[in-house]
Amino acid sequence: MMIQATVPSGLGLLFTRWHFDAALLWSGLITIVAIVYLLLTMRAHKLTPARLTVAAGFYVLFALGLIPILS
Repeated sequence: MMIQATVPSGLGLLFTRWHFDAALLWSGLITIVAIVYLLLTMRAHKLTPARLTVAAGFYVLFALGLIPILS
């Protein structure tokens, strides 16, 4: 099953035109910031529901950031 999913995905990545527009860069930036926040929180062994809620706030920030980009 893994090979069946990997080959089409790899071909899709190879033959897709890559256009790095503002929305794509914004999503990448927010993703990196959220991952770094979660990694630092987990390494410090301080992951709590409240801090996980802060991480979910990155989704809200992403959505709000898309409004001016896409309008």
